[in-house]
This record gives sequence, structure tokens and C-alpha cells, in this order.
Amino acid sequence: MPSLTADLHAADRHTAAPTVSHRLGLPRFGLVCFGLLCFGLFGAASSHAQYPPAPEPFFGALDGQWVGELSYQDYRNPDRRVTLPTTATVALAGPRSATLHFVFDDGIRADGTRKIVHGYERWTLDEEGQELRWESFGDEEVRSYRVLSFDEKSAAELGTEGEATYRLVAERRVAQDDGFFVERQELRLTATEVELSKFEATLSADQLDSLEERLTWRNGYLLRRAVAAP
Repeated sequence: MPSLTADLHAADRHTAAPTVSHRLGLPRFGLVCFGLLCFGLFGAASSHAQYPPAPEPFFGALDGQWVGELSYQDYRNPDRRVTLPTTATVALAGPRSATLHFVFDDGIRADGTRKIVHGYERWTLDEEGQELRWESFGDEEVRSYRVLSFDEKSAAELGTEGEATYRLVAERRVAQDDGFFVERQELRLTATEVELSKFEATLSADQLDSLEERLTWRNGYLLRRAVAAP
């Protein structure tokens, strides 16, 4: 006599399992259309998300290899300026962000070897162009500068051939017990040259009106686009 288990197996062989379309209450053709609709909605959205925007023109112009010099005010002798040969490698880190690797030649040590110093920075400009975030390797503080002005002049406006000019002025103020410490960065950028200067001032609250007169130059970069070897 056939067992109950055998009867159930036989019934399974003659009874089709419910399909996905039946579970969804759709005919087979409706299921195909439903799948195509989902792909159109979600597949298209995901394909667009795969392509980040192009870099902002300012950061696109900054990208690449630069060579020149860093000059700074000797803190032990403010009347003396020190100049170091400098190279910089700038790489895009996003449409409005870049990393900068500086290499400074700090002269000859007592043992006759060259003293090479490295610096690592990251600049990020917010979407509104109102804040510049400046990160330095080894420094826990992320310095935030308020953008005072950010101008782009095309080659046609300047009457030059093929070189737009960008000018960025950004400033941060740090409150102190007896006033403020102010640091200002002024940058000029073309396709072939970067000029960056830092100014500082320490002043009381009632001296802020005369800030422009009190700012003192501290250091500056003058870099030119490196020419690839033939």
C-alpha cells in the first residue's frame, strides 16, 4: 500500500509551485513590465550616481606639479627673510578639494647631507564658496577661514592669451583673552603661476577697525608650473 508520504510526493509532481507573478497578483507579462519599470527607476539613478562632477575650475587650474620657493620671516630676526627652494605636488581630492605635498630644501646639515622637509596640506572649499577648510598633517586642528573674496578673471577680461586668473582672500580670527589673533591668506593663481602670502596680526577688540594697517607679512610661496622633461 502506498504510504502517505508517497501520495504527497506524487501530488507535488502534478501540482505546479506558485510563481512569483502569482504571488504578486500579476500575470507573467505584468511581471516583466514591473521589472523593467524598477530597472528604469533604480538602474538609471544608480548609473548617474557613478559619475562625480568635474572639478571646479579653480582646483582644476591648481592641479599638477609646481616648482619655486618659500620665503618666510625669520622669527628670531624679523628683519631677515629666509628663502627655501620648494616643489609642490597638487592632486585633486574632489571637485572642490585638493591635497598638496610640499618639499622644502632646508640647506646643508653639519654632516654634509641635505635637510629635506616635507609638508602635507588639504584645502577644501564649501559649495557656497564661503569657507575654506585647511588641514595640515600632524596638526589636530582643522583651520577654517572665512572667504572674504573669490574672483575669477577670464583671459578675455584680462587681455591675455589663454590664462584665467583666480584671486582668493580668506581670513580666520581666533579670540584671545585680550583681543584677537588674525591670520589672512591671499592667493593668486594662473595656469602657470601660484602666489600665496600669509599675513598675521594680534590686536585688541578696539583695534579691529585698523586691521589692514596692522597685518604683517609672515611667509609667501612663489611657484611656477613645472615643465615636463622632454
